[in-house]
Amino acid sequence: MDIEKLRTPFFVLNEKALELQLALLERAIAQYWNHTVVGYSVKTNSLPYLASLFRKHGVWAETVSEDEYELMSMCGYEGRRMISNGPIKSLEFVYRVLDAESILNIDSHDEIGHVIAYQQSHPDKCVGVGIRVNLDVREIDADNAGGRFGFSYESGELKSAVDALRQGGVRVLGLHLHTGCLPGTIEKYRWLTDRFCEMVRELSLGDIRYIDYGGGFYGFMDNRPQWDDYLKTISEGLRRHGYDPDQLMVIVEPGASVLAGVFSYYTRVTDVRNNNRVSFAFCDGSRVHIDPLMHKKKSSYTYRILRHGDAGAPSELPQTLVGYTCMEGDRIMGMDAHERLQKGDWVVFDKVGSYTSTLSPLFISFFPAVYAEKADGTWACVRERWTAREFAQKAILKD
Repeated sequence: MDIEKLRTPFFVLNEKALELQLALLERAIAQYWNHTVVGYSVKTNSLPYLASLFRKHGVWAETVSEDEYELMSMCGYEGRRMISNGPIKSLEFVYRVLDAESILNIDSHDEIGHVIAYQQSHPDKCVGVGIRVNLDVREIDADNAGGRFGFSYESGELKSAVDALRQGGVRVLGLHLHTGCLPGTIEKYRWLTDRFCEMVRELSLGDIRYIDYGGGFYGFMDNRPQWDDYLKTISEGLRRHGYDPDQLMVIVEPGASVLAGVFSYYTRVTDVRNNNRVSFAFCDGSRVHIDPLMHKKKSSYTYRILRHGDAGAPSELPQTLVGYTCMEGDRIMGMDAHERLQKGDWVVFDKVGSYTSTLSPLFISFFPAVYAEKADGTWACVRERWTAREFAQKAILKD
């Protein structure tokens, strides 16, 4: 495929890089805790083609909404290979999840009632669920106010939830300990393991079948803990408390830790204009595609410049790369003197597409195309660019 002929902007998924990350994770699991389920965090990037790749590798789908659950069902996932998290679940959806025998981690008082109602209406079944736990993280991070999800262990809210489920005839099979407010250090997972064993003991959770660590891993970064480090720490902690893989399933829900290094974003400089203070290099991409929360600095980006422009002398004014939108704040980054861009140059941002493509707003233009770079170097389009037709497909137009 001649990328020069492709309409920019677009994302590229590097399948070889993804395969490498999955291989590293699978190797660590085999070595340290072979009863481990990997549940891909769909919210990180909900591209259906990506979901199909994960499914072929035996990776489960971790969803946090009814829409995500439905999307993964459409992508071929069976209920028994899906995890349902999130704080908002309707009665009908809880029934669907339990009918499908998916893992359900409850995160609201309403869900307690929904699950008990399901058990009462299915007396022939032995219903079991997991519970999202809220822990006081100041024990390992003194200035951290903690997260907002889950039932608080320290306040007694978790015990009340466990007691209510038991009284309703529902078993507690797992604890979901995702703590997104803490960085992915080794100490974090050692601490979570110890807290899990403490809660199982104090709450007499004799039916416990799994511990769900959630996400928050660094896996993709060379100078941070790797999958071997995480799984070794988890294994050592659980074995120290008397568990082995035959007794307990470990669940990890990686997202960015697998995907942060496998997507790139290509955009082309379409014009260069100067005022009396700044030179603006306009591109057909936008900051909303690679930094939708508008908080990154230039040092946050990993990028390359592909020179295709006129070799004429650029302006001596400081230059800023800006996007196509009509927002004044759509300023991507300042360019150094040796990086001055000309019309026709390309800028490729690597290590993007983790959360960014999911959070990108449909503002004045719609989703860009996505291509997959295969292991043999060939490219294939795996999502066509959205046009007004796709955007308006559910709209009701007045006659």
